[in-house]
Amino acid sequence: LWVGTFNGLYRLRDSLPESARTNTAIQIPTPHQKVTALMSDVDQVWVGLDGAGLYKYRISSGALTKVGLNTSSKISVTSILKTSKNDIFVATYESGLFKLVNDQFEKVATSSEDSTFVSLYERSGGEVLALSENGIYMYNEDANRLERQRFHVDSDPIPAFFFLSIGRHESGDLLIGTRDHGILRWTKPVSDSPKGRMETFFRQKNEKSISFYSITEDSS
Repeated sequence: LWVGTFNGLYRLRDSLPESARTNTAIQIPTPHQKVTALMSDVDQVWVGLDGAGLYKYRISSGALTKVGLNTSSKISVTSILKTSKNDIFVATYESGLFKLVNDQFEKVATSSEDSTFVSLYERSGGEVLALSENGIYMYNEDANRLERQRFHVDSDPIPAFFFLSIGRHESGDLLIGTRDHGILRWTKPVSDSPKGRMETFFRQKNEKSISFYSITEDSS
């Protein structure tokens, strides 16, 4: 089990008896050790840092390698996704989205000026979604481009949503965690609403300031 904290990266050897279990801290040679994103990939772990870029940790050798994103070394990584097609995407704060192509990361173009992406998600059909603080984007593989998705909101005026997280409802609809607007449900597009609808799924009464940073399905 790999755990990222603002004090570094830890590996919990869960197979050991609890009395003998120890946490092994992996030292990351950066000005600080704020780990903001992790993705396990066979014999390596991709490690995203706050303000210090992207690293790969090779489990078998213990080697830690800096991974270039063709941008400033002070980049902040927010999310890492490996898809069912074995594509790897890296989302960042204020530096855009990157895709691994021929062992090098290339920046993905966007249909707007958004450069901060807070979460990545792959739908059951293979579509890759990138969530910015105020928009939802779908990756167009043929054009190597993020395209902003439109949705209908039954509200006037339309709220200034601040998106934070994305997950899946059992129906296949998407759930979007926000700041101050609860959890939203993005319904599947239908003939009378080809954009799909964005509606409130959950909102705590009299608790306007709740932020939802993570959503996942109950697997039980």
